[in-house]
Amino acid sequence: MSLANIICREIFFRKTNFLLSLFAVAAAAGVLIFSVLMLKAHDLKTEKIISEKEAVLKGKMDELEDASRVITKRMGFNVLVIPRDQNLGDLYSDDFASKFMPESYAQKLADSKIITIRHLLPSLIQKIKWTEKDRTVILIGTRGEVPSIHLDPQKPIMDAVKPDTAILGYELHRSLGLKQGDRITLLKKDFTVDKCFEERGNKDDITVWINLAEAQELLGKKGLVNGIMALECNCAMGDIAKVRQEIAGVLPDTQVIEFKTTALARAEIRRKAADTAKASLDSEKASRTKLRMERENSATALVSVFLFCAIVMTAFLALINVKERKMEIGIFRALGFYTGQIYRIILFRAFIIGLAGSAIGCILGAAAFLAIAGKTGDIQSAVSIMRNIVFLGYSMMIIVSSTMLIVLATIFPAHYAAQQDPAEILREE
Repeated sequence: MSLANIICREIFFRKTNFLLSLFAVAAAAGVLIFSVLMLKAHDLKTEKIISEKEAVLKGKMDELEDASRVITKRMGFNVLVIPRDQNLGDLYSDDFASKFMPESYAQKLADSKIITIRHLLPSLIQKIKWTEKDRTVILIGTRGEVPSIHLDPQKPIMDAVKPDTAILGYELHRSLGLKQGDRITLLKKDFTVDKCFEERGNKDDITVWINLAEAQELLGKKGLVNGIMALECNCAMGDIAKVRQEIAGVLPDTQVIEFKTTALARAEIRRKAADTAKASLDSEKASRTKLRMERENSATALVSVFLFCAIVMTAFLALINVKERKMEIGIFRALGFYTGQIYRIILFRAFIIGLAGSAIGCILGAAAFLAIAGKTGDIQSAVSIMRNIVFLGYSMMIIVSSTMLIVLATIFPAHYAAQQDPAEILREE
């Protein structure tokens, strides 16, 4: 009779012992593969949640970016380009530059593909006596913003002033009783009031805006301006040194002033928005990581308990099996079976238990995972998870390692059986 027949007959004869051993191994393997699948499901869900949250935050950041642009535009320009020989003390005391530069400088900046500033607005600013109304006012001539063709077009901060029209600050139109459509005379030239601004609480309230070409003609500064206003781009983020370096490369005979309050306010808006978005995302990641660690620790503890119990139970049942087969083993030895053959009989039985039990456990663990996914309506994701982790590969690793552990756990009972003296066994019986 071959060893295979002997093992098969013994298994059928002692079904309870075999089935209990099989159950122990299957339970350990099933819990292990189920834990692996559940952790992978958690990882994929985490990736999906983080990805969705990143998309939502990106959308909110884009909205906030648009809002910050609007807010910044309302704040006004935050960069001023003036002639290099302009004394800053005079500029700050008079509120306008006394030196002049070609109007074409604005177009030169726009054509230079500079990226740190945009919304270029050449202007001619002078404090004058409005003799017709006996008022001292600030006159600003502007042609409207010079577009940079290499940048996406954006709505201008300040629209061009149409020829023969004037825009009045709050204090001027309020105190003089002027309204839109009225006719005024300024420096002996007639204008129609096109707009009347609301109160701003600064020098704009005593300012008159007219077309740049007309201002140059009235002030005798044809083709000249004394300032180019601009708005710092997001890429500069308050880095005035970077802005100055770029502008100096295009207009070396100019200097650049940054209005700190406005620039820093804009940078602060963006920084706080970015910090808030990052904190929200980091919090979600930390929460999911903590949850995964808790599940991983629980799974590790559970698998360890099941695996330990399976090994101990299999070794114990193998020892019981050996003791129950004491007479049978003694007869085998009396018939001439070598020690190695007795080892093979016991260990091959353990090999069958480890192989069959772990295979059944992997199938049951996967079935339990799919059943849970089916109840949550996420069966497709579950199938995808099994495909992504190469389920067969993991199963083979579990089957091989489980079989080896069970065989190792049965070595002592096999050694005990192989070392029995057949004469003593038969005499006892």
